[in-house]
Amino acid sequence: MTPTYSCSASDLADVIRLGLFDYEQYQPRFAAHKPSKYTATYGTETQTLLKDFVTMEDFQSHAKTVQTARDAFTNEVKSVAVLFKMLKNYINELTADKTLRTNHYKEAGQQLFDELSANSAEGNDKLLGAMIRFVQTYQAELTAKDLPADFVQQLKDKQTRLSNTHKAWLTAKETASAASDTKIAAGNELKSRLAMLFADAQVVFQEEKDIAKKFVWDTLLTKVRGARETGLNGKTINASIEKAAGGITVSIPSLNLSVVSDANGRYEFPSLPEGTYDIEAKGDGFKTLVVEKRVVKAGVVGRLNLALEMV
Repeated sequence: MTPTYSCSASDLADVIRLGLFDYEQYQPRFAAHKPSKYTATYGTETQTLLKDFVTMEDFQSHAKTVQTARDAFTNEVKSVAVLFKMLKNYINELTADKTLRTNHYKEAGQQLFDELSANSAEGNDKLLGAMIRFVQTYQAELTAKDLPADFVQQLKDKQTRLSNTHKAWLTAKETASAASDTKIAAGNELKSRLAMLFADAQVVFQEEKDIAKKFVWDTLLTKVRGARETGLNGKTINASIEKAAGGITVSIPSLNLSVVSDANGRYEFPSLPEGTYDIEAKGDGFKTLVVEKRVVKAGVVGRLNLALEMV
C-alpha cells in the first residue's frame, strides 16, 4: 500500500511555485535533450499530478468509515443471536418433551446457527428465515406463551437491517480500496515522470552541479513529506503470564508526561523532543518498572514494550 504523504500548505505551495525545482526555467534544455517528451505542458502536468497525489485520499484515510460500517454490521449480527435466544426460551416453555423440543430447535434454525459463521450475512439471513417460518407455523401456540405479537415483524426488520449494514460495509471497503488504488496509480505515474526527469537532469546539467542538485528525490520528498514525527509507543505486559496488562501508567518524569495503557496494553507518546529519558511504568498489583536512558531519535517513532512483575 502506498504511504500517506502530508505537508503544510506553505510547503506544498513551495513545491508548486518552484515548478519541480525550476523545471520551467530549464524546459528548453530538457526539450533539446528529448524533444518529444519535455513539451511545454510537461511541467504543468507533473505539478498538477504532484498536488493531486499529496492531497489524494487512500485506504488509511477511509479506515474509520470502514470500521464504523463493520461495527454496525457486527452489532446486527449479534442482535440476531439475541432474538434466537429469546425464541429458544419460548420453545422451552412450549414443550417439556426433550425430543420434540430438539426438533423445534432444528426447525427454528439451530442447525444453521451452529454450522454457519456468526459473521456470515448469508448464514444469519437463512437463520432469520428459518425462525420466521417456525414462528408462523406455531403462531397460536407461541402467542399463548406470550411471544410478542410483532415478533415476526421484528425478524423481518432485522433481515432488512442485516442486509443493509452488510452492503454498507462492503461499499465502504470498495470505496476505500478504489481510493487506495487511485493513489497508488497516481504515485506510480508521478514516480515514473520524476525519475526520468531527475535522471535526465543529471545528464543535461552534468557540468552544472548546482543545477543538477535541484533535481533529486531528497529535495522533493523532504518538502512533500514534511517533518517526520518523533515519538514512542509500545505495550504494557504482565510478565508472569506474558499477556497484555491494561491500566498501567507510563510516564516520562523529566518531561512531566504520563499516559495510561488501554485494555490491550497499548500506550503512546505521539510527539516527543529528541533526547534520552527514563521511562517509568506502574500499576496496581505490579512492581514499578523503570527503563533508564531510553534514546528518542529525531524523526523516529520508537517502540518499547514494558514487562511488569507482579507484587
